[in-house]
Amino acid sequence: MLKAWLLKTALVVYFLISVASAYSFERFDNQRVLAEHPKLLKLSNTEDQWRQYAVPPKSVAILPVFAVASDQSQPNLEQINRFSRHLKLSQSRFLEMTGGVDTFEIKDGYVVIDLKRPLAFYKSQYEDGAPAILAEILGALRVSRFSAPWVFVVCVVNNIDDYPNPGGRPINGGLNNGAGYLHFSSRSLRSLDTRLQSTLEHELGHAFGLLHVDSYGESMQTSTSIMGYNPKHHYSLDGKPALSGVLLNREKYALSRNKRVFRRLAGDKIEPQPVASYEPMTIPGHPDAPFKVTTQSGESWGSKVQHIFVGRLTASIAPCCRFDGGSMWHSAKSDNREVEISVASPVPIPIDHLMVYTQHSGSAHMARRVEISFYNDTNLITKLGEDVWYPDKEISFQPILANRIDIKFLTDDSSQVVVRGLRFFFEGNEIPLGSQKYLH
Repeated sequence: MLKAWLLKTALVVYFLISVASAYSFERFDNQRVLAEHPKLLKLSNTEDQWRQYAVPPKSVAILPVFAVASDQSQPNLEQINRFSRHLKLSQSRFLEMTGGVDTFEIKDGYVVIDLKRPLAFYKSQYEDGAPAILAEILGALRVSRFSAPWVFVVCVVNNIDDYPNPGGRPINGGLNNGAGYLHFSSRSLRSLDTRLQSTLEHELGHAFGLLHVDSYGESMQTSTSIMGYNPKHHYSLDGKPALSGVLLNREKYALSRNKRVFRRLAGDKIEPQPVASYEPMTIPGHPDAPFKVTTQSGESWGSKVQHIFVGRLTASIAPCCRFDGGSMWHSAKSDNREVEISVASPVPIPIDHLMVYTQHSGSAHMARRVEISFYNDTNLITKLGEDVWYPDKEISFQPILANRIDIKFLTDDSSQVVVRGLRFFFEGNEIPLGSQKYLH
C-alpha cells in the first residue's frame, strides 16, 4: 500500500515538475524575440514599447499549448503524450504531402496557459472563444500578434464535451504574415478517436493560410485535399485512413508563399497559381493588423487606394497585364502633377527599405519621383526622395521606426499615377501587417 502511494506521489511530482519546466522553458518574452533584431533594439526606448512593435519573425514554428480554464484540471500525462504524437505525425504528413521537400518545425516541449475565466465564459465568446483565448496566450508569453514567431496549436482542456469545435487561421491574415492559431478540445485526445489526426492536418492548413477547397470550386465531401471534409481521410494514431489526404498543387503553391514556415518549399519550383487567404483576426486588447491608407488625390476607374495592399500583384507588362481596378489604385488627374497617399499603422513599424510598384500595361501612369516623409504621430522623423526610372522601385535607407508614412508621387505628363502595390521590409523580412499582395 505504501509502495503504491509513493509511486503515485512520485508520478504527480514528476508531472507537476514537467509542466512547470515546460512552461518556463518555452516562456519567451520580447527581449528574446527581438534578439534577432539588434537594429530595432537601438531604436527602442523602453521595454514596455517592445510588445507593440510590428516586428516580423524571421521564422515561425509550431508551439503546443494547453489552455486551462479556471474551473478545469491540468492536462494529464496521457493527453500530453498523445498531443505530441499527433503533432509529430502531422509533421511527417506534411513532409509526405510536399513530396519530401519540406515540413514545419515543432518547438520542444509545450506550454500550459492558465486562463483567467471559467470554461463557460470562453464558450460564450465570438468565434468559439478563439480571440479571447489567444489574447490571454499572447499576454502570458509577452509577445504581440505581430512579433509572435509561432503557430499556436491549442488544446483547450475540456473532458466533458467537444468544445471548442476545431478551427484555425493565420492571426494576421494572408500567407506570410507571421503567427497562426488553431484549437481543439482535449476530449479529442481519447484513444478511440478517429478524427483528430485528419482534423489537425486540416486546421494546420488553415493556420498556415489555406482556405477550404470549395473556395476553388471543389467538393468539400469528395475532394482528395486535406482542406476538404472527405470522411475517408479520418484515422486514429494507430491506424491508417481509407484514403490519405493530399495537398493540391494550388495549396502547395500557397504554402510556398508562407516562407516563414516552409523555407525549402519556397525555393522549390512550383507552378504559380491564383491563391487567396484569410483576413486578420480581431483580438481583444490588441490593435487590428491592417495598415490604414488614405488619399486626397482621388480614386478613379473603379479603384480604391487600399487595393495597393490586397489582391494580386501583377507586373507592368503589355499586353498581358492591363489595369485592374480591383487590385490597383488609379489617382484622379492632378493640377500640379503631384498625388499623395498616407499610410498609418496602429503600432510603430520598423522599416529599412520599401518597394513601390507604379505604372500598368508597360507604359501608362508611372511615377517619375517618389518623396517619403516618416512620422512618429505628428512629429516628422525624416524625409527622403528618389527619382524613378523603372515601374518597380526599391528604396533603401537607415532603419526608421514610424507609425505614419506620407508618400508623394510626381507624375508624368498625364498628371495621373497608378500604384499596383506597396511593401515594407525590415532586415530582409516583410512587415507582417494586413493582407499583403500575393506575388505571381
